[in-house]
Amino acid sequence: MTTNATLAKPAKRQIRDFLQSDEFRRQVELAMPKGMRPERFVRIALTATIRNPKLLSCTQESFFKCLLDLSAMGLEPDGKRAHLVPYGAECTLITDYKGIAELVRRNGDVTYLHCDVVGMNDEFQCSYGTEGKLAHIPSISDRGKIWCAYSFVRLKGGSEEWEVMSVAEVERIRKRSKAANAGPWVTDWNEMAKKTVFRRHSKTLPLSPRTREALEYGEDNEADRFRAAVPAKVAAGPHLATDLGAQLEADDLLAAEHKAASESTKPAPADQGQLEVVTPLEVVRAKLSEAGCPTDTFLAVLKRNRMIGPEAQELAMIAPDILQTALDDWETVLAQIKQ
Repeated sequence: MTTNATLAKPAKRQIRDFLQSDEFRRQVELAMPKGMRPERFVRIALTATIRNPKLLSCTQESFFKCLLDLSAMGLEPDGKRAHLVPYGAECTLITDYKGIAELVRRNGDVTYLHCDVVGMNDEFQCSYGTEGKLAHIPSISDRGKIWCAYSFVRLKGGSEEWEVMSVAEVERIRKRSKAANAGPWVTDWNEMAKKTVFRRHSKTLPLSPRTREALEYGEDNEADRFRAAVPAKVAAGPHLATDLGAQLEADDLLAAEHKAASESTKPAPADQGQLEVVTPLEVVRAKLSEAGCPTDTFLAVLKRNRMIGPEAQELAMIAPDILQTALDDWETVLAQIKQ
């Protein structure tokens, strides 16, 4: 990947000016694989700054490092395969499932790759051992609440391998990300879940150095997070009902942990007597009332961002950890409410 020394000069210019310079085009052309056009890459990068002007407030060093790293992978910052996400003054590069799938197929590491999420109404069976099997038939209509994600590959020799992660595990990864409440984790949660499970799966796959370098690139030390992740329980045996029950128990436990953490804020009353617990639900209600925003609009924003399902019709039906996530990024939520 690129070094900071390569990027020292661009920091003295305006981002858009340097993007259109011959110097930057030459750097991109040297970094990218044959067959890619630097002119197209530059045009897409410029479009990204128009689509998200906050990128122009990032440090030039972090912005151009992301672009040069991306060009070395052979991907474009098109918001479909790779995303440039501002995190304070730093530009963060996030590749999603489609980008990783493109890299794997292009480099010839596997003959077939498929990652997907599984809904409660889908037919899903996963088992390991001498008669191991992974079978998924998505529901044609309503797939229901997503409860796990999986990665399936067929290698050059014909062998097949798969990996399964629960929603709870994926959420643990998301919550540790700098961009947990922005960018593709909000707009494309399913795609990020697919990428997450494949990244963990890739640790055991025979991939080319170029692909492995792209997979292991940055993203808040994700390699450490994968090592800390608890193995998925949904694939523990051939009986779907048993696995699903175990997973729902794990999800309930995680929700209880978040609830306990989110309800731990206790302001001290003037008389120093009994402490009153302030819950995320009460805080959200107070903030909505203060801003003069209707509850229905707030619920619509959460549904649009895939934070809750269509069945949630009242604030009281939303899990405390979801409400706390909204509170953690309240300015963004409020801006979407007022659109």
